[in-house]
Order: sequence, then structure tokens, then C-alpha cells
Amino acid sequence: MPFAVASRLFTVQDSFWRAVEAQHKVSTMRLVGNILDNQQLLEAILEQSKPPVPEPAQDLHWLLFTPFRYRPNVPGSRFRAPDDPGVFYAARQCRTACAESGYWRWRFVQDSAGLHSLESHPMSLFAAEVHAQAVDLRLPPFKSRRKDWTHSDDYSVTQRFA
Repeated sequence: MPFAVASRLFTVQDSFWRAVEAQHKVSTMRLVGNILDNQQLLEAILEQSKPPVPEPAQDLHWLLFTPFRYRPNVPGSRFRAPDDPGVFYAARQCRTACAESGYWRWRFVQDSAGLHSLESHPMSLFAAEVHAQAVDLRLPPFKSRRKDWTHSDDYSVTQRFA
């Protein structure tokens, strides 16, 4: 880790929010005619087709290990290149997590030729306790590169930073 980053590390210990697809309704239930035994069988089959949960994340709740299980689409996400291990994205405020989710739904529509809107989609919000080392990109010396951190399409700088 470069000295400029390491010298500005601080400990974060707080609750962070994440927005995910709604968890109050099992989405596979309608595929099996609302028959619980069939739904459980389908879920078991689907589970076998998913990538393995990385060893360090196996003891976590599934809402917490899921981001580490899947690779992002090319070109990756802001702080994760396509071949990098998982990143847990979360927000300090509930409304920020909602805004982030809304932004990506909007981007999907903008990037999809012929798609003009999406149906509403229920979401679940949960908070997770985070205790980790961090840097604040809003503070010097990082804030001078704000355009790199917030670029709407080019994540190459932020992926290298991560």
C-alpha cells in the first residue's frame, strides 16, 4: 500500500446500509405454482449452479457473503475490476443506499436501446456493522482527484486505487 494511502488510514466502526432485491417474498415461489416442497427443490438446484462462497465469507449471513460470491460484469464496478475479489458496497445513510440503487436502475434504462422505463421493483434495506480500515477520498490529498473518483463511466483509476 502506498505511503500516501497508508498514512491516512483510520478505523471505521459503524452501521452501513445496503439495498438489495426484496427479501420478504421468495421470487421462485411463483415458478413452482406456490408449492413449498417444489420451491425448496428449485432453490437447492439453483444453489448448486452458483459460484462457491469464498472461504473467508462462509460464516457470514447470505446477504453479507453474496457480494463476494459473484464477479462483476465487464468493466467491473467503481472499486472492483472484473477479476478482483468481492467488494461490499454500502452507505452510511439509508437514503444514500436507495439513491445508489435508483441510479443503477436508471443507468440500465439509459444503456438499453429501446427500453424506456422499468416496472417498480420492491427492495429490502438492511444495516450491517462494519469495523475496518478506510481512507476518506473527500479529504486531502485525495480530494484533488475528485473527478477520477466520481467519473460516471471510467473506473480505471478507482479500480487501480482499490
